Amino acid sequence: MSQLIAIRLPESLLRKVDRVRKKESVSRTEVVRVALEAWIEQRRYADAVRSDHRGYDEHPVTDAEFEEVLGAQSWPK
Repeated sequence: MSQLIAIRLPESLLRKVDRVRKKESVSRTEVVRVALEAWIEQRRYADAVRSDHRGYDEHPVTDAEFEEVLGAQSWPK
C-alpha cells in the first residue's frame, strides 16, 4: 500500500531534478523514493559509526592487543 504526500520544493531544485530525471526517464515519485531511501540508509550508517566510536571510547584498542601478531611477523631485509 502507498500513500500520497505533498511536498514543497524550491523551484530551482525542482528544475534541476526535472532536468536529470527526464534524461534518465524516471518519475518524480521515483526520485523522491530513492532520495528518501538513501537518506534513511545514510542515517543508519551514521548511527552505526557513532556506535562504533562509543565502543572504542569505552574500550580503547591497546598496543598489547597486536603484540602477538606483530611479533610473529618477519620482514625481509
